[in-house]
Amino acid sequence: MSATPLQISSRRTAVIFWVMTVLFVAQMGWWITYQLTHGNEELALQGQVLELNRHLAVEEWRNHTAQLADSLRLAWREIETPEGLGVPISHLQGWYEVRFESNGVQKLIAHSADKGTPVGQMHIPAAGGTVVIFLGATYCTQYFAEHFPDVILTPVMDTVHTPGNAVAVSQLSIAPEAIERVQDARRRRARMFVGEGSFFILLIIIGAIAIHRALRRSREFEQRQQNFLAAVTHELKAPLASIRLFAETLASRQLPEEKRQECLERIGQDVERLQEMIDDTLEAGVYSRRSFHPHLEARNLSETLRMYIDMYAGRAERAGLKLTAEIAPHIHAKIDENHLRRAVGALIENAIKYTQLSDAGGTVHVSLTAQRKDAIIRVTDDGVGIDPNDQKRVFERFYRAGDELTRRVRGSGLGLFLAQEIIRSHGGRISLSSDGIGKGTAVEIALPRIEGETA
Repeated sequence: MSATPLQISSRRTAVIFWVMTVLFVAQMGWWITYQLTHGNEELALQGQVLELNRHLAVEEWRNHTAQLADSLRLAWREIETPEGLGVPISHLQGWYEVRFESNGVQKLIAHSADKGTPVGQMHIPAAGGTVVIFLGATYCTQYFAEHFPDVILTPVMDTVHTPGNAVAVSQLSIAPEAIERVQDARRRRARMFVGEGSFFILLIIIGAIAIHRALRRSREFEQRQQNFLAAVTHELKAPLASIRLFAETLASRQLPEEKRQECLERIGQDVERLQEMIDDTLEAGVYSRRSFHPHLEARNLSETLRMYIDMYAGRAERAGLKLTAEIAPHIHAKIDENHLRRAVGALIENAIKYTQLSDAGGTVHVSLTAQRKDAIIRVTDDGVGIDPNDQKRVFERFYRAGDELTRRVRGSGLGLFLAQEIIRSHGGRISLSSDGIGKGTAVEIALPRIEGETA
């Protein structure tokens, strides 16, 4: 069977929609990957900067010790005796030990109270000799901690080299805090972009599912509308053709009174059938706009329901079915009799139509009971049943459940929709249950009942 233009358009729309959704998701996935890769490159550069700080720290230390030596040369140029070294030494930071060497003889001038490790020596010319200064490891450590907080120095005792050459790159390491800071930045960046990207992807998917469902519902509704138009067309043709046939028969022949009355009765039934379909279609529009307000009056629901059942007894008998009733007496409720008849009548008529399809006939049973503050009307049948997947949707406008077998039965898909809206307008509830295909159906109506003087 070739696809209809509506189906082709719907498929094309679905394909375009899902292609765009996949493209959006792929774009978002690429954005997340790009951000993570770009972030890792930036963080790798930060790691390289930390590594370069080790070399920069050594260079800065060498410049610092060279400037220190120059300043000491200027300070001690005019010193004539070793004892005169005391004043400059009091302003020298980080010294470990100071000696004065003259003619190959060394004399200890001062020794720091700091018992740290000596790191390198400086030879400073002074009057009459040379000043030998040993810097302390504590001073070196403090210098690097102050100027290069991301670098940790592990000093080694060295009394041979100058202080600048006594500190090597191998003695410097990156502080664990700095490494943790870079790694933490990497983790935070990954969490941020993965979290944001996942949120947007989830948002896109949820939106796509919601739009897809809306499109599917729209397509289904359009299809149901087309089915409704086809059903209405068929429903209109059949009674019109029957009316025309009986009218021509009455006009062209002289019939016995019995046959004449039968033709008139059939014409009346077909007219009533047409009137019901027109009324259903018009009222469906009224109910869909929520502009219907029933005229509620206190009534004996037991007697009213018996009247409804009597109206459909002949139809059930003609269909070869049993229509039984179990009505509790003296149950009252506020109802609109005409509209409630349409709701209950739709349920009984559906039960008759779909029970008639079963091979062994069947029974349609109507009951009325009182439960707490509600009057419960229950219509059950032994018919073809309803698939569980269809049970939640049978109250939708134009929706018809079942396979092609059940759809051979006339109907427009408005009966249960109208019944639901009428019961809701009465302040009641309606529900449907079925154990599956071939296991019958039960529809239950709950209406607020009234007691005592109000009834």
